Amino acid sequence: MTRTSLLLIGLTVLSGCRQSTTAPYPEWADGGPSPRPAPGGTFAAYVALADSVVKLLPEDSAKVTFSDGARKSAMDRLGPSLDRLSKACQGRCDYSYRPESAFDTEPSARGWRLLGRGLAWRIRSCFESGDTGRAVEDLLTATKFGLDLTQGDAPTASLGFAVCNEARQAFAPHVGEVSAQQLTRLDAGLRKILSDYPGTMAAIEHEKRRMMLGVQFVQDCYRAQRFDDLTQRLGKDTKPAVSYLKDLSDSKRPAYFEGFAAEAKDYADHWAGQADKPAVDRSPWEPAGADRPWRRFSRALFETVEPTLALHDACLARTRLLALSAWATAKVKVTGQAPANLSKLPESLVTDPYTGRPFVYRSAGGDFSVYSVGPDGLDDGGQDGSSDLALESGDL
Repeated sequence: MTRTSLLLIGLTVLSGCRQSTTAPYPEWADGGPSPRPAPGGTFAAYVALADSVVKLLPEDSAKVTFSDGARKSAMDRLGPSLDRLSKACQGRCDYSYRPESAFDTEPSARGWRLLGRGLAWRIRSCFESGDTGRAVEDLLTATKFGLDLTQGDAPTASLGFAVCNEARQAFAPHVGEVSAQQLTRLDAGLRKILSDYPGTMAAIEHEKRRMMLGVQFVQDCYRAQRFDDLTQRLGKDTKPAVSYLKDLSDSKRPAYFEGFAAEAKDYADHWAGQADKPAVDRSPWEPAGADRPWRRFSRALFETVEPTLALHDACLARTRLLALSAWATAKVKVTGQAPANLSKLPESLVTDPYTGRPFVYRSAGGDFSVYSVGPDGLDDGGQDGSSDLALESGDL
């Protein structure tokens, strides 16, 4: 055997040794095919309705604003779909979360947004025509549908809260126009929906998966040296983090991504532990140390749960306030007197999600007021311009 052959064999052995010491690339999240919703279930009906209204109104499903004429035309064509949605809402929703990457949007979101708008439009139309009973049923449908959607990830939860809010904003200014019997129906329906609402834990868990898919995306880009993809996807603010990653040696790579992934889990787990507390008792999340070279990636991919909890608090507070207003207004219509207090009502209904204490309630004769003290936890007398939250009194 020649010296050249021996040298080649030696180099091959050394090369193999070096390769064997390279740390493996962990899989932080599986981005495989998405599960489909179980056929025949409530969520499957939501998906099918979303698909059908996008096909029915493709241009309207992408609109942000509508003229009066476009709104009326869309509402007329959406009518049968809204009726089917009302029937679908009667069942329990087993939300099937379906992301394949950190940047996927819920495929049905456009259709769901249009259905939510259609319900709010029809509620306003019902009050114009005097069909208050149908307005009550549409409000209950929107509330159940919207809260079901909050079981997705953070963007879908935001959509769900928007569906609830827009329907309530359309209904709330007209509570006094509704009969005592219909108000009792509204109160009972909202109580049932609120008692079945599981809260934000599913959204937090799903958002945690999206965060881990984000960590996976950054690692995949590092591994393939596709650094331009990072800036394009995550924005110019991440350029310092991208530059750091370009110079990151393979020996330091495992510790980098372990720290990055640990931060995603810590952020989600922290808010999972805080979510069920009154807002004023929640502790802020504090990242572990200032020396976090991935912090700009974190800012782009994480930090979505806290804003979602803020939307949840406001929506839950005002939905409970609507149920309480319906209950008290019905009493006034029947007896001429507002209830003296909220003591006979379930604690879950009268609790202000911001403080964990009862809503502020005052009554005198046939008049009453009820409101939340809002995110600062201070009672400002329900004054406009303060942080107190009352039921909406007009279109927003």
